[in-house]
Amino acid sequence: MSNLWPTAQILFFEIIHFQSLSKRQENFLVNLSEKYTKLCEILLEEFTTRFSDFKNN
Repeated sequence: MSNLWPTAQILFFEIIHFQSLSKRQENFLVNLSEKYTKLCEILLEEFTTRFSDFKNN
């Protein structure tokens, strides 16, 4: 696992937590969107690295 995996896990759990709070706070959706974007970036980088490693072996 790369160093990004713990960060992805933290973001995932923050997103779950934020979804439960989103009904109570209106500006929450902007923060949630930013977290989804960051999580997707991390997962894409992780996938690209693993695919490259697999392809080279």
